[in-house]
Amino acid sequence: MTSATRKKRAWLRTSGALFLALFPFSLCLFAQSPSVPYAQFFGPDFDNVHLDHPYPGVYLSIRKVDFRNMRLIVFDQTGKTDTVLLFKNGIHKSKTKSEVDEAKLGDVAYLTSEGAANPEYALVIFHWMSVAGAADTDGYAQVFELTGHALRVVQQLRWNEQFETREKYAFDAATKTLVARSAHYITGDAHCCISAMDVFTLKWDGSAFVQTAVSTELSDYGKKEGKTLPK
Repeated sequence: MTSATRKKRAWLRTSGALFLALFPFSLCLFAQSPSVPYAQFFGPDFDNVHLDHPYPGVYLSIRKVDFRNMRLIVFDQTGKTDTVLLFKNGIHKSKTKSEVDEAKLGDVAYLTSEGAANPEYALVIFHWMSVAGAADTDGYAQVFELTGHALRVVQQLRWNEQFETREKYAFDAATKTLVARSAHYITGDAHCCISAMDVFTLKWDGSAFVQTAVSTELSDYGKKEGKTLPK
């Protein structure tokens, strides 16, 4: 994660309401927004961006795409290319004098049955940690579409995983439901110790994940410290 990306993300976290007002076109936005107040200068740390970005190559099936060994493009909150992560056996690592980046591929779930007519879809989940003074960890879910042997990414979800909880995300293959948990700062929280989390529920509608619910709960740290959610 570049320094520019870190600065941009910090600005977005402290200007969430303004960002949503200025860029409604780039996000799938929140079907519902969290109702629990955030600490001052913080807001929802969850992106749902529609894309239409082609990948090179020709594929007979989306199941033939080797997601564990490819250059995965990461997009910013406006849908523009942020950076490229080169995965090898499901792992990406890079290091400079001032920064260490590590990413790990999680689930790859096929959203259409094998042998289905075009288009075919797959959900690819990965986690990206960047350490430059402080650590930042984010979860990503990207939806890939294969039409006429051409591969493209059509949606990206991002959530902030820099908090304590037993499960940062869950995907139910039977119902094609994704649950993502993202950090929710409340008053008094430090970067290391986040008391709450927003729980976003999204369901597959045949071409994209659509948010159907959101709630806010205490994180494991918040429960351990006896915190209560503000009203």
